[in-house]
Amino acid sequence: MTYTLLTGEFVIRYPDLPRGGPEPDGDTIKFAPDSPALVEGLPRLSGHSPDLTPRGISVRLEAIDALETHFAETHQELAGADAARDEGLSRLGFTGVVFWPDLPNKIESADQDRRLVPYLATGFEDLGDFDAWLRADPADRDDELFLLDRLERANLHDVVEAEGDGVRLTVWPEDFIIRPRRL
Repeated sequence: MTYTLLTGEFVIRYPDLPRGGPEPDGDTIKFAPDSPALVEGLPRLSGHSPDLTPRGISVRLEAIDALETHFAETHQELAGADAARDEGLSRLGFTGVVFWPDLPNKIESADQDRRLVPYLATGFEDLGDFDAWLRADPADRDDELFLLDRLERANLHDVVEAEGDGVRLTVWPEDFIIRPRRL
């Protein structure tokens, strides 16, 4: 079986539509691919085209079936559903997630919306200082990793290379495990 690597970002809220963004749960999250054509070209046994919009596509996490936080105006056991959603968001690197009080499935804000957003929000205009910025905060920015090919610990700065206006991984994502930060 061959695999297609889809680069992009997980999306948990829309800054331009703050109260109308996606509603991630424990087994589904929105993904905005860098190359939508790759998604459209994937084989689909159903014969139906992907439900891809300009904002991305909902991705169902394989082999996970979490309780629903919302389903046809109801939910399943809510404490478990919320815990599954919160754990999934945490494992994807989203921290400090705050939900709208009157819209409990819509995200108002999060500390880690992609690492580049907080970096660029500090006033940097290019990625020349990204490595130093990561290293300056090992608790919230420079995540601890485990490199599978070398069987050793590392940090995010060890697998990310940033220059000018580009960022790339220097190690395939399947060759390392991100150690979740303990909250």
